[in-house]
Amino acid sequence: MLIKGGKTIVSIQHSKEEDYLGRMIWKTAKTILDRNKNHTSIEKIISVNILYFNSCIGKGYVYKGEISFKDWQSIQTSELIVARDIFPEYYLINVENFDNEAKNELDEWIYFFKHNEIREGAVSKILATTKERLSVTKMTEKERQEYEQYLNESKINVSVLQNIKQEGINQGVYQEKIEVAKKAIMKGLKIELIMEMTGLTFKEVEKLMSECKLT
Repeated sequence: MLIKGGKTIVSIQHSKEEDYLGRMIWKTAKTILDRNKNHTSIEKIISVNILYFNSCIGKGYVYKGEISFKDWQSIQTSELIVARDIFPEYYLINVENFDNEAKNELDEWIYFFKHNEIREGAVSKILATTKERLSVTKMTEKERQEYEQYLNESKINVSVLQNIKQEGINQGVYQEKIEVAKKAIMKGLKIELIMEMTGLTFKEVEKLMSECKLT
């Protein structure tokens, strides 16, 4: 989508949190420590943060943050050349600021995040396939299993679902859990996975499934 190489962390945050940037940095640092035995094996971490609230960082909808070293004493711009590209990169995607004009594949994905539907005429091959598979009400159990596997292969994977739980659900807002569960139900995810994502009980998810079938 944006980047190649390295380990990518995807975080989805629905509720506003004043220190969300601190959370972003903490998660990146924790990932580096968890994945590497010492400093010689460090690999690049790319943190993609999808925000569903006004972050007050500006009027744009995609921001990139990175570490660079420049000659502090030189008048001319001169960056330090490093042997390995191991410094984290941060991407903030402010969904609310997106103007709904899809100019490239990244914009098509942001449109999908914002409206929970795929824009007509989308050129992304992954999104085109996703559109066909989003008709979960027509899926058999086998097709739903294949769809879950497809999510893994297309980067909308378990790490995203885990981050939904950690970044959004842990805000303690029960209604938010309900909304996330409903979206997961409409996408045909299994009840066990929805319980893991939201922390809801089996009976709560089962009740939501019945309600979704009636609408």
